Amino acid sequence: MWRLFLVLFNVIVLILMYGLPTEANDTYDNEYCLVEAVYFEGRGEPAIGQLAIANVILNRVKSPEYPNEACLVVRDCQFSYYCDGKHERMEDKEAMRKVERIVFFALDTAVAGDVEGAMFYHADYVKPYWADKFEYLGQIGKHKFYKD
Repeated sequence: MWRLFLVLFNVIVLILMYGLPTEANDTYDNEYCLVEAVYFEGRGEPAIGQLAIANVILNRVKSPEYPNEACLVVRDCQFSYYCDGKHERMEDKEAMRKVERIVFFALDTAVAGDVEGAMFYHADYVKPYWADKFEYLGQIGKHKFYKD
């Protein structure tokens, strides 16, 4: 019974904070997309690495070369988790809460200083064709960051 109460309480808090998740509420959708992307792209990374991933997505949102919404940037199929064909579920609630806090900082203009201005990143165990075309900024955790 208390679990149901906690679930309902959390739902009410989220609705009060963000409103109902409808098409008319783009802010909620975009924050959710940002949380989802950071969760799947870097939930095992240190907080500063997760912040850097969020910064890349937000840098793209600000760029005229990319869509101007986080959901559209993420769904542009440049993020491996979204376009791998798997149904994604954020099951690690503790990791999700950590990511939510980091995303709030990113939305409040917090920047991972070592990789400020990054527009691209990749895991350190892959070598994408584009890596040599951009300026390497550094590595945080298992991700390497670049800007053009």
